[in-house]
Amino acid sequence: MPKAMSNKIPNELSSKFNTVEGRRILIQKYKDSKSMYSGTNSDGEDVTVSIAESGIVLKTNQCNGWVRVNYYDSEGFYEGESFEGRWK
Repeated sequence: MPKAMSNKIPNELSSKFNTVEGRRILIQKYKDSKSMYSGTNSDGEDVTVSIAESGIVLKTNQCNGWVRVNYYDSEGFYEGESFEGRWK
């Protein structure tokens, strides 16, 4: 299986991410994407976003050194979060 490439987060993705309807639109538009998108959130933390038909995974390298992972379902609703250890 080919490795997923990482691209800069498009403005559309960051501007629509804060609402369920916006996330639903993003899933429909990017669900077939083989890429992860990376950027910086409003807190200055590095983030990566993966979008598939099944939903969205948002990974954040938090300022406190922890990696937080947020999950959204195929309709754009928040499902929960986990932590993947420390990044620094």
